Amino acid sequence: MKTRLTRSGTPLLAVATMVLVGCAGAQPPNEQMAVTQAAVARAEQAQAYQFAPVAFNAAQEKLSQARVEMERRNFEAARQLAEKAEVDAELAYFTARSTQSQQVVEQLRESIQTLQRELETGT
Repeated sequence: MKTRLTRSGTPLLAVATMVLVGCAGAQPPNEQMAVTQAAVARAEQAQAYQFAPVAFNAAQEKLSQARVEMERRNFEAARQLAEKAEVDAELAYFTARSTQSQQVVEQLRESIQTLQRELETGT
């Protein structure tokens, strides 16, 4: 006995296919969330809250929004927010590190100038 797909069965098959494809694409972005959380933690360790507060706060806010979207099972929005938060966290991290490096360079310059003055005066 052969099974025939009739015209009335075609819309049902199309709907079932769309449902299956939609479910398959809606995976939680767990890996992206973990990567983003690590990037925010790294920025925090670099004291980005002090040296790059705008980017750091943006990263934290977007990560928080991504968590809300995860709870709502809106995985695509969560993934996009997490990716943006990761970029903000990386910006905050590198800005903080750059600012800290500039401060160290300035301190070294001041120390060198002090030593040069001491050598010139013989003290």
